[in-house]
Amino acid sequence: DPSITVTEGFGEIRLPVLADMKFVDLLEVNGAIRYSDYNTIGKTLAWNVGGRYKPLPELTLRGTYSVAVRAPNLAELFGPVRAATIGLLADPCAAANVNLGSSFRVDNCLEFVPAGFNPANFASAFRPGITGGNPNLQEEEATTFTAGFVWQPTGFLSGLSVIADYYDIEITDAVGSLTGLQVAAACVDLPTTDNQFCDAITRNPTTGVIDFFTAGNVNLGSLAVRGIDFAVTYGFDVPFGPDLGTIDLSLTGTRFLEDTSIFAATPGSTSTDPLEAEQDLVSQAIDNDNLGEFGNPEWIANLGVTWNKENFTLGWSGRFESSQLSPGISNIQVVDVAIEGGKVVVNPDNTLVPLSQRDTGDSMVHDIFASYDFTEKFSLYGGINNALDRDPYLGSLVRPAGVRGRFFYLGVRGSF
Repeated sequence: DPSITVTEGFGEIRLPVLADMKFVDLLEVNGAIRYSDYNTIGKTLAWNVGGRYKPLPELTLRGTYSVAVRAPNLAELFGPVRAATIGLLADPCAAANVNLGSSFRVDNCLEFVPAGFNPANFASAFRPGITGGNPNLQEEEATTFTAGFVWQPTGFLSGLSVIADYYDIEITDAVGSLTGLQVAAACVDLPTTDNQFCDAITRNPTTGVIDFFTAGNVNLGSLAVRGIDFAVTYGFDVPFGPDLGTIDLSLTGTRFLEDTSIFAATPGSTSTDPLEAEQDLVSQAIDNDNLGEFGNPEWIANLGVTWNKENFTLGWSGRFESSQLSPGISNIQVVDVAIEGGKVVVNPDNTLVPLSQRDTGDSMVHDIFASYDFTEKFSLYGGINNALDRDPYLGSLVRPAGVRGRFFYLGVRGSF
């Protein structure tokens, strides 16, 4: 009966070093460590060190370095194995697809199939395989560095808060679920076919057609993300006239600097020389830059303005996303259709798709809301979401706007 048992021990420390001194309002360091022993993956160790420094009461500098682990869960380890298929014509080594992968795909495919390979000549529409849990998974490990500041001034800027944090996160041995097609592509897109993905693909020794595959959860390689999180809030009294209420301004968001994924061909290098080991890892990987792809904008921000006057509240919020590559653009096939000799002839056309057709463009979605409290227990609220009726992007993800478009709402809230 599949199960996970774990024995753990942990400790934390927070150590004040200096305080209430000139240019040292506060200086402290902290740390934590956790030891775990799983019956599935064995022993793991997670830890972190960090600190805070306040040169002035209004300014706090902070930073943390940590190593964290995540053990694969029951579903990832022991999820039921079920049938799956690969579309025959989607074979990465088919003549129609062999030039659509990495620079290694053409040569690697020649190890399995002849040049000009057309799987439709040998087999039916789909090839069988299996997908599901993987009891051989190992833990994910994340290395994280953060550094930032909090500024909360006094005086005429009282009510202002500015927060910014830089983060650099790398996850190794990331657990992910791959389809049969992704496994087949990873096999031949890596610099060598001596990798875990080719071990999961069985081809007919005579025809080269995929006979069987094993997909599902695997330790893929690594994910790396860098960026800057920021938040600015400011609350103040309306400056014009007596008792006109208060205004709250807010801006939160992220500037992504890196978003990459690396498919490692092997769990690691066997070289004892550190430089050679690093070169091996680099040569055995495909680095995918996801920044700017659909769903991975460089900028995401949420803005808000709220006016409060006694029992009445009126506000606006906006959601911003910077331009991204249109969903599915990598699958767009541009062709040239002509009539030659009385027949319709379709030829590939390598003309670049115009920028206006490749990018989604920057977007802002506007929401307006209001509420009135008649008593402490009874209030009326309403608003307009997507006030300017921003159309969603087409694709597997509906963003930044929902499929409903502009919609109005009105409600009553009470307690008894």
